[in-house]
Amino acid sequence: MLSKEEFINQEINKQFVYEDIRHLNKKLIDGEKVIYTKFGDGEYQCMTLQRIGHTNCDSDRYTYELGIELIKAFCNLCERSNNENIYIGKWFNENIQKFYCDFLYDYYISNNKELKPIPFVYYHFCQIDYDFNKNNNLLEFVKNVKKVNKIKIIISNIRNKKLGLIFNGYYFIEIPDNSWFANGYYNKLEENLINLLKIHNDAIVLIAGGLASKILIANVSAKFQNASFIDIGSSFDILASKIDTRGWGNTGEEFVNNYENQLEYFKEVLPDNYDNI
Repeated sequence: MLSKEEFINQEINKQFVYEDIRHLNKKLIDGEKVIYTKFGDGEYQCMTLQRIGHTNCDSDRYTYELGIELIKAFCNLCERSNNENIYIGKWFNENIQKFYCDFLYDYYISNNKELKPIPFVYYHFCQIDYDFNKNNNLLEFVKNVKKVNKIKIIISNIRNKKLGLIFNGYYFIEIPDNSWFANGYYNKLEENLINLLKIHNDAIVLIAGGLASKILIANVSAKFQNASFIDIGSSFDILASKIDTRGWGNTGEEFVNNYENQLEYFKEVLPDNYDNI
């Protein structure tokens, strides 16, 4: 069996499971169940349990309960990844990567479980960044989601209501702008989603919901063998709401990731009057 140091070095230095979203696109077209989410610096800050009461860039509040459930979600997804199409976006900072590998190793050992690799993919695997216009991968992703003959369920705040137009969403579940894990809201949302999936058990669930979305994806995906769960995070904030939540326009890159450029890039899959709706 690998030592902890060997396991950490293996997971940090290995190649990504898949380099870009083309693989996920193929899985969607083939009708397979796909689970994608990402664990970055915000999740790390919450999971260390050292910054309780602080917030991330979206004003999602770190709580003890949220941190513990995020740890459970990460371990659950990694453990299931041998048997399911599960992909986890890998954050760029090596110290944060070591943190994830460290507690996962302890989880496997303390529960007498076989060591399983983390299904790491590029963090922007399914996210619009300042390079998104260099190929048509994300355009194809939206096209594929739209044309697959499955119900689409979108979970996000009301500012992103136009995600329904982008993805042909049949259901839109509204959540608060942030910190919706607290005050029992998470439990109500999970129950609502489960009830929908009992009717549409092979639906594609697209969620832009901050920290607690990782918990929802892990918990609910384990109950439904045919439903897909894709964490689109902040990817479509600009296109859906005209709000740049990640400061892409201020990166100093030659190409500016703004509403006008996204509108041009995705025009093939948007309604003709999208800008005026």
